[in-house]
Amino acid sequence: MKILLLLCALAALATCQRGSDFTAFLNEIPQHASFQRLAEPERLLFAELIMAAEISKDELKVFIDREGILKVIQLVDHLSDADAHKFAEYLAQHMGYHTDSHEWHHLQGWLGGRPHGGHGNKRDSEPDRDQHWNNLYGIMHDLQRDGYFHHLPDHDRHTLEGLMKAVNDRTVQQYIDSVGYGAIFGLLNDINTEHAHEIYTFLELGLAMPPRP
Repeated sequence: MKILLLLCALAALATCQRGSDFTAFLNEIPQHASFQRLAEPERLLFAELIMAAEISKDELKVFIDREGILKVIQLVDHLSDADAHKFAEYLAQHMGYHTDSHEWHHLQGWLGGRPHGGHGNKRDSEPDRDQHWNNLYGIMHDLQRDGYFHHLPDHDRHTLEGLMKAVNDRTVQQYIDSVGYGAIFGLLNDINTEHAHEIYTFLELGLAMPPRP
């Protein structure tokens, strides 16, 4: 009940502050089945993300830095396709992301070449970790050969290409820190529902893996 009241208050705040297009979404999502199935900590995280976003872009970034982008990605992935798309759009817009933004220039710089870390061997004695990476590289291979991704807008295609480079170097968190959360939420907003789960899984697996030894 406290979370529901908080969401209603935040929807009202959004309306007062900017006449937000997301007001209906914020008002309606507590009644959506996928939201009601969320664990209470995830519902609270959802409300706290909105609270931070409605304060400022900087406050939202500080909050995600503190909570961890992996938790946010997992939350969005647990929503229905429609709600996940809308919430990713909400977060991207509140991060101020667009193709001529500060984050976009960082993204181009990352793809233009940066120092690569050393490539140590996988720890073969840890089969769970090996299986984890087999799954991750399997998804990456599927994404690379799928013609759909060659028709993405340039900024989304570059974001995905950067993620693939980062996965290969096991530097996914560093990559996201460099390009900004807005680039990631922008990709999640633009991707179609057919491929969205692959991207969420790709991000979750990549973020969960430690750097190369």
